Amino acid sequence: MQLAAIIVSLVLIVVGVALFGRALLQIFNFMRLGQPVPAGTRTNDPTQRTVTVVKEFLGHTRMNRWGIVGVAHWFVAVGFFTLLLTIVNATGQLFEADWILPIIGDWAPYNVYVEFIGTMTILGILVLIAIRQLSHPRKPGRKSRFAGSNFGQAYFVETVILVVGVCIFMLHALEGAQHHVDGYEASFFISYPVVAWLRDMDVSTLQNLTYFFAGLKIATSFIWMITV
Repeated sequence: MQLAAIIVSLVLIVVGVALFGRALLQIFNFMRLGQPVPAGTRTNDPTQRTVTVVKEFLGHTRMNRWGIVGVAHWFVAVGFFTLLLTIVNATGQLFEADWILPIIGDWAPYNVYVEFIGTMTILGILVLIAIRQLSHPRKPGRKSRFAGSNFGQAYFVETVILVVGVCIFMLHALEGAQHHVDGYEASFFISYPVVAWLRDMDVSTLQNLTYFFAGLKIATSFIWMITV
């Protein structure tokens, strides 16, 4: 299990990074074909521009007008962009099942953040999936905000986010089981019931489950990079 997970993951990492880099270069070269903008019109007032970007992303000012959709989308977006270190953690776990990030790996505030945002990312994408299905324009003539959208692409993105979220949660719970967490604590305030269930398994099973979820997380993340 471990060797297969390592080989597949490393191949996908190399291919994913290469193709993602090529895509960025293609976008950059395409944008250079356009007419240059007047000097200073895109670089003036960098402080205000930065503040606006941060406010729009963290505040989700436009999406939040959609109520529950906006809240669910906020958690998905924040989880997607701020849990990148979990890829590093999963890569380390491929080689050593109980590996954690140096310095912050056992830092409670970081683990609380991963635990909470990871869980809310799962719940957020499940809410968005449910709303999409309930609003699906299956019937002819039905009015739907999803009419004309590419459902194949939507299902792919939803699947990627859901799988990655579940992998983050399970890897964190497996970490607790392998480090013999025997009661509720801040770092496992949501996942402890799963930790307690996993804790009764033998070391070999815990390690193989870790290799599986780490490989699945990395594979899913870099398949997304290859696809986009």
